Amino acid sequence: MSEKKTSQAQKSANPFETLAAEQMARFTALSEQMASYERQGAERAQKAVDEMARLTKESIDHTLKLTDEWRKLSMETMQRSAEMAQSFGTKN
Repeated sequence: MSEKKTSQAQKSANPFETLAAEQMARFTALSEQMASYERQGAERAQKAVDEMARLTKESIDHTLKLTDEWRKLSMETMQRSAEMAQSFGTKN
């Protein structure tokens, strides 16, 4: 009879072990899926940072070109103004 009780106890404990093993397998799969999403997120974030850095560099280069052009135009305008002022002064 004690053998019968032992086998019943094993049978009743066995479903719990099975459930625990299944739950652990699901948790392991979930953990692996989360790690995959984390890696994908990190890769996307790195690409976004690289793209922002590239765009920032291009923006700086463009700004330098614009300010250089503005400086040249300002100098030309000041020279023309000076020439016009001299020409008005010599005509009188």
